[in-house]
Amino acid sequence: MSPCWVTGLHVGKQNTRDLRTIFLAITTFIAVTACSAEISDPVRNFALNENMIGEIAVGNRNDACDYSEVLPQLLAQIGPEANIYPSENYYYFSFNHAGSLFSGSLRLSSDRRDDGEIDYVCYESYRSWIHADDGIHVQKHLSAVDGVMVEKLSALSYRVKYGGEQTRFFLHKLDHTRPGSPLLQNDIRVSRTQDESGAAFELIFNSKINDFYFLLDLQMSAPDGFIRSAPNTLISRRTGFVYYHNPARKRHVLVGVNRREALLNSYFDGPFDHLPENDYIEIGFWDFVYKAYPNMIGNHTPGGTIDADGMIFSIRPYRLYDQTSDLGFIESCIEKNQSEIDRIACMIWGF
Repeated sequence: MSPCWVTGLHVGKQNTRDLRTIFLAITTFIAVTACSAEISDPVRNFALNENMIGEIAVGNRNDACDYSEVLPQLLAQIGPEANIYPSENYYYFSFNHAGSLFSGSLRLSSDRRDDGEIDYVCYESYRSWIHADDGIHVQKHLSAVDGVMVEKLSALSYRVKYGGEQTRFFLHKLDHTRPGSPLLQNDIRVSRTQDESGAAFELIFNSKINDFYFLLDLQMSAPDGFIRSAPNTLISRRTGFVYYHNPARKRHVLVGVNRREALLNSYFDGPFDHLPENDYIEIGFWDFVYKAYPNMIGNHTPGGTIDADGMIFSIRPYRLYDQTSDLGFIESCIEKNQSEIDRIACMIWGF
């Protein structure tokens, strides 16, 4: 149930190194061929202004995120089957209601799904002119006690039932063994990941810097185009992700994510919270984490949950930027450092 991407190329506040995760012109075109008919269908799905205005005119703000109203409507619209592509098993949604825009997610966490639980989050979408404490925010672990049934059908598929509606969710299977981008000395390819923007990455651990970084996986990423803003600097037209691109090495290293998108918690807020959760044990993921962050030893569940509120372990080895004029650090790091991994560490951590 997952897409097969076929790629082709033709030319046509500063982050510091820490464990934030505990809370926590030349263009390049990438062509795509999908395995499933619904993805290859070229028919556009329009978001209509007329509908938006009609939707915000109805409803009660106080129950905008009430799962007993949201969940059956959501499942009915999703239909009998759905794919969850992000690698930490989030299914995202948004809607207009009672004078505002709301966002949310369902998550089939590896820590809870086999026990019949699904994580439900719904909140008033971030706006810079609204204080966060003034917005609606609902977060719950739903189960049979709440009338929500989560049934395991196979290792990577689960049926969710509520209010007379049901959907079978297929979790995305990542291929961690397939060859990828060329590696540097002291690099280890830990895993593949995919975030909610459709961007796919290789998660790399380098023993010299004793930390992680992300490489764009061109074979599996959704279609994208790039703006070359400097000799070694590429900016994704679609996501705003910034890559250090050394053409000689044929690698795209993620070094920047737009700060506004991170604040909005949008689809383009970066891959920090989309790690290979379904395969943590199989790939020995935590062994690498403990090398970089030894204070994580004994402080998480097998699925990466940090505390009872459901916060998950995540990694942010890249900077946040506000404007493209902030990206001069990429070329500067190249000039100041001779080795490739030192250049990457400079770009990511600022040293």
